[in-house]
Amino acid sequence: MSRFTRDDDINRELRRLLAITEVNAYPSRLYIPNSITPRVIVDSSGNVLVGDYSGGNYSQFETDGTLIFKGDAIVWEDQWIDWGQLSSGGWFGNEYAQLVKLADGLAIEFENNASYYYKTRFNVQINHRYVEGEDIEVHLHIYNNSNTSGDAVFKLTYNWANMEGTYASSGTTVTKTVSIDGVQRRHQYETIATLIGTGKKISSILMCQLERDAGNANDTFSESVYVIGIDFHIPCNSVGSRTMMDK
Repeated sequence: MSRFTRDDDINRELRRLLAITEVNAYPSRLYIPNSITPRVIVDSSGNVLVGDYSGGNYSQFETDGTLIFKGDAIVWEDQWIDWGQLSSGGWFGNEYAQLVKLADGLAIEFENNASYYYKTRFNVQINHRYVEGEDIEVHLHIYNNSNTSGDAVFKLTYNWANMEGTYASSGTTVTKTVSIDGVQRRHQYETIATLIGTGKKISSILMCQLERDAGNANDTFSESVYVIGIDFHIPCNSVGSRTMMDK
């Protein structure tokens, strides 16, 4: 038997669940009354806000149906580089890191050779979900092909410009010492850089170079380092952009 025996009980429960009851202290908003913290409200512009509005953490459905994330509702997404799309390095010169087969996949091999700065280059276009102006973290994923431990020094150089913007005459270089733990076949992960996003917009493009500085005194890892992936951890506040060119 249903828990409800009267139409009034059913209607009252539906109104509570759908948050469309009385308008109280906020005449421009509809909300759940009494001691329950409002989680669904309609603001004076007609936007539907879901979540902790007073704390600034909520999802906003705008009048045209666009969904925007605010505060803690902002999500992160990895934008990654497919090593299989990169050149193996031969025509670039001997100093370039090689694309090699490893386990059941591919890796970029950065050898331990102080005579060269083994490197690879790639570009990244920022997606339309990006929170414009926010910083982006860069993560390095490493496969340890031996049981050797030690430190490897990596440098990431990046040059970042918006559409119709101008690239700097030289990029920004970030140096990071990565500790290899000596566990064979271990998938290690390291944040190697935070890219300052001030003024940057969707569809901007990063031109990047990743290199190992094996001649650095802090590079004590005697083996090759196999990088199986690099990704850009991008904060996202929408599922796309309103127009093809603008957020």
